[in-house]
Amino acid sequence: MSGLSKIGVFSLGLTAGAVLGLLLAPETGEDARAYLSRAVRRGVERAAEEGSKWVQRAQDVAEQMSDKAQDFTGRVRDAYGDAKESVS
Repeated sequence: MSGLSKIGVFSLGLTAGAVLGLLLAPETGEDARAYLSRAVRRGVERAAEEGSKWVQRAQDVAEQMSDKAQDFTGRVRDAYGDAKESVS
């Protein structure tokens, strides 16, 4: 499951739970609002943490790709130089 799908499923579950909680809870409105506020805050914090992890992973992969591209470019230049010398 992709990261975007996980966030979507998480958001849908959070919303469904909140709605069911409002409909079925014997709490006062103030208590229900406080509960929902905490639940939303936790959901936002978790989403931000997961987003940060994905950003870090993407940066790591981009750095690895850049290193490999630079290495490949160096090898091509060396091979070109060697070929040019052998022709001369």
